[in-house]
Amino acid sequence: MVGTEDRIRVGFSGDIFEYQAKGGIGRYFSELIAELHCRPDSDISIDAWIHCCTYLEEKNKTLHLRSAPKYIPKFSSAGKVLPWLNRIGRLLRSRSVDVRHWTYYPKGHVDWSQPNVVTFYDMIHEKIANKTKLMPIKQLCAERAAHLIAISECTKSDMVEMLSIPASRVTVVPLASDLHQRFSKDSIEGAWSALEQRWGLESGKYILWVGARNGYKNFRGLVNALGHARCRKDIDSVVCVGGESVKPRDLEDYRKGLADELPIHFIPADDLSLAALYSHAFCFVCLSLYEGFGIPPLEAMGFGCPVISSNRSSLPEVVGEGGLLVDPESPERIGNMLDTLWESESARADWRTAGQKRASLFSWRRCAEETWSVYRSVLGR
Repeated sequence: MVGTEDRIRVGFSGDIFEYQAKGGIGRYFSELIAELHCRPDSDISIDAWIHCCTYLEEKNKTLHLRSAPKYIPKFSSAGKVLPWLNRIGRLLRSRSVDVRHWTYYPKGHVDWSQPNVVTFYDMIHEKIANKTKLMPIKQLCAERAAHLIAISECTKSDMVEMLSIPASRVTVVPLASDLHQRFSKDSIEGAWSALEQRWGLESGKYILWVGARNGYKNFRGLVNALGHARCRKDIDSVVCVGGESVKPRDLEDYRKGLADELPIHFIPADDLSLAALYSHAFCFVCLSLYEGFGIPPLEAMGFGCPVISSNRSSLPEVVGEGGLLVDPESPERIGNMLDTLWESESARADWRTAGQKRASLFSWRRCAEETWSVYRSVLGR
C-alpha cells in the first residue's frame, strides 16, 4: 500500500483542453493522464473547471478521473470563454502539487520556483514556417523549466540547436497509438460496410491520406507522384480524412494534376470509421516535409496497412523498418514505389507484418512510465 506522503502530486495545466476538442496533443495528454491515474503512487489533477476535449471526456466516463473538469461540447468562442472561466476557478480553489506539467507552452504567469515540466512537440513554426511568435515562450521554458520532454529525437535535436540548450535538459518520450486495439473486428467490419455503401469504396483499391494537406504536409507530393504511377489506372480513388476543409479551387487543381483519372474523396470519419479505412486501404501515404512525431503512420501500421512515408524529420524514427521510406519531393520514386507495392501481393503482406511488428513497440503505458521517470528525476526521488 502506497501512503499519501509517498505519492507524487502532478498537476496538468488545462490549456490544451480549453480549445482543442480533437487533435494530437489532446489525445496525448488524455492518454497520459488516464495511464498515470491508474498508478497507486500518483495523485493526478487538471488545473481547469471546464473543458471541451472529447478524448478526455471519454477517459473520464470509464475511469472517473480525480479532479476532472466538467465537459461541455466545443462552441465557436470556447477558446476565449473557457480560459477566462478557468482563471476565475483557479482563484477560487488553490491546489498544491509537486510537479506541474504544461499541456502547451504557458502564456501567463508561471511559478518557476516549483518544478515545471514542459512538453515540446516540434519546432515547425520556427524551422519550416518562419514564424517566431512562440519562440520567446519556448526559450523561457527551455531556460526556466525543471525539465523538458520532446516527443522525438528529431524534436530534441531541433530544440538543442535552436534554443541553445544542453541535450541533458531534454528527455525523449515517444507517443503511441492504441486505435488498433480499441474496436472489435465485427464493429470495424460494420463501419466498413457503411463506408462501402456511402462512398462506393472497394477494399484494397484506394490510397489513404490522414490529416492536413496544405503546406509542409505536402499532399501535392502525392498528386504529383500519381502522375508517374502506372497503378493510378487500376486504383479506384484517393481517400482523405481530417485536415482543413477542401476549397473548390484546390479540388480543381488536384483533379487537373491527376488528369481526372482518379477520384478524391474527402470523408468525415470518427475513430471507428478511421479504423475501418486503415483496415481496408491499399496503402497509407504520408509525405510530410516535417513532423514532430507522426501518429497517423503509427496508426496505419497498427492495422497492418502498408505505409509509404517521408524520410524527413521524425518519421523514420516512427516508421523504422515497418514501412517504405522515400524522399517526399521525388514524385517518380514515390510513383515507382506505389507501382511495386500494387503489383506484388507478397510485398504488401510483408509490409503488413513489418508494420504491425513496428507498431507494437509503442504504447501509452510506455509513454506514461517514461514520463513518470522524468517526474521522479526532477523531484530527486
